[in-house]
Amino acid sequence: MAQKLLVGDKDTVLLIPAFEVNGVPRMALPSTAASIPIDAPTVALMNYYIDATTPADAGAHWGGNVTCAIIDDMNLALTDSATDDTRTLCSVGQSQDLTFYNYDAVMNFLRDINPLDATSEFNLPANLTAAPDIPYVIAHRIGYSRTTAAAVGQEWHLYYAWTDHAIPASGDGDNLAIGETFVSKGLINFKHELAA
Repeated sequence: MAQKLLVGDKDTVLLIPAFEVNGVPRMALPSTAASIPIDAPTVALMNYYIDATTPADAGAHWGGNVTCAIIDDMNLALTDSATDDTRTLCSVGQSQDLTFYNYDAVMNFLRDINPLDATSEFNLPANLTAAPDIPYVIAHRIGYSRTTAAAVGQEWHLYYAWTDHAIPASGDGDNLAIGETFVSKGLINFKHELAA
């Protein structure tokens, strides 16, 4: 018998600070002064940011767990990949080579009426996406509560993206929100199983 996921508290979304070394995105793990490539995330890295849920938490000025601030209209998914169909005189038939992965990374976040409240989960994503061109690896896990510690064997999807200008959204009688359409950088690590 198949099992269905119940709506609510079965997703985890982390914004992990990133930087490039020789064109390869690496994720920052400040607690050890280490950096970790996108193709080898660790349990320690994920747990460092799972615990950062408010601006007051350790490490939250770098990145954190923004799950509970995301409005339930998130679009974080693969789309058609970019391809190259250049042919040579020796090419047989039509061929295409994969060049870059394309994906959408669009999130709308609730924000707090008091932007200085360091204990508010709604202020964390507002702080982390406050300027354009901030590189992150967006780490997404499905099937576990956002507070469940990362463990060996869990499956994570990782998307390398940069922030764009966040767009404030509020209407009469609506909650305060900001919209962030991340700029896809064409690098992913999809369905990665944590090994260490």
